[in-house]
Amino acid sequence: MTPRLTPVLEKTLDAIRTHIAAHGRAPTYQELAEAVGCGTTAAYGRVRHLERLRLVRTGQPWAQRSIELVDQPPPRGGDER
Repeated sequence: MTPRLTPVLEKTLDAIRTHIAAHGRAPTYQELAEAVGCGTTAAYGRVRHLERLRLVRTGQPWAQRSIELVDQPPPRGGDER
């Protein structure tokens, strides 16, 4: 069951999905902040909230582009044969 999201969290999650679909990788917090119209600290807080709801997961705090969607596997890198 998917939790009900506030419009702000829905917009944030949608921006993450859109960025991954368009670029094949997660946005940085700066890119996410620009996409949703907030500061990087607010973007970080929103991602943490989405993580508590188990909709995203993040790697190490210092790692760029560490946001992963839980409802889909991470994109594969490289050439597989």
